[in-house]
Amino acid sequence: MKMADEEVRRFLDEPRIARAASSSQDDYPYLVATWYLYEDDKLYFFCGKAAPRATGLREDPRMVFLIDDDHYPYRHVTIYGSGVVAESDGRAEEYIERICVRYLGPDAGVRYSESLKQSINPVLIEVEVSKVISWDYYTGGYRTKA
Repeated sequence: MKMADEEVRRFLDEPRIARAASSSQDDYPYLVATWYLYEDDKLYFFCGKAAPRATGLREDPRMVFLIDDDHYPYRHVTIYGSGVVAESDGRAEEYIERICVRYLGPDAGVRYSESLKQSINPVLIEVEVSKVISWDYYTGGYRTKA
């Protein structure tokens, strides 16, 4: 059975590590592992304000994310989209905290999100999703949703 839309959503609801690829200033793709939140057909993640992910988006907003299983039966979801640095309207802090809590739990997540303010000056990146591809090795199912 192929991954249906609901299966993709359930897969993305689990706290997996995403590999995020974007353009860089040295003509090589920039690839980094990141925490994320997928909600309302958008993908959210954070990074330091001066991080290559944030600065590179100003010149080229295109991004690709790979979220996968590292055990059999292998599955993956690839997300294509355009990322923008979200304005600091209070929503950024809320989403950054939610992402930290998603991966670390309530207590450690809140503490970690607070510590980020002092260490990396985090910004929220909001990715407008343009295409989702899913693959389920167990069934051989391959599905593209544009």
